[in-house]
Amino acid sequence: KEVMLDDLPPRIALASLDSIEIVEIDKIIQFQAEGNYTKVFLLNGKSVLVSRSIKEYEELVSLSLFFRCHKSHLINFNHIKRVDKHKNFVVMVDDSVAFISRRKKAEFYAMMESFLKM
Repeated sequence: KEVMLDDLPPRIALASLDSIEIVEIDKIIQFQAEGNYTKVFLLNGKSVLVSRSIKEYEELVSLSLFFRCHKSHLINFNHIKRVDKHKNFVVMVDDSVAFISRRKKAEFYAMMESFLKM
């Protein structure tokens, strides 16, 4: 059977200084801003430091799956392990942490509620 491009999961190129990694978007746990760079945390335990801003990745990934909960964090809702409501942070499946800004708090919890109903 011929594999059609539409049958493949959506993928994204992560260009670091040494290489370009092609990864499936749903295998990304979170994007974390580090100045003009972005650290990408992957399900396989690796992280890749890429030379693009987090804003560029926010425009590339599906906003139904990812949420910019803080200026430094763009998280994948499928990989949230725990939410600390009092201290406003999220623990991801790899134990990395993402903070929820006060400005995004109401939107985050509304999205979390609709995500849980899926």
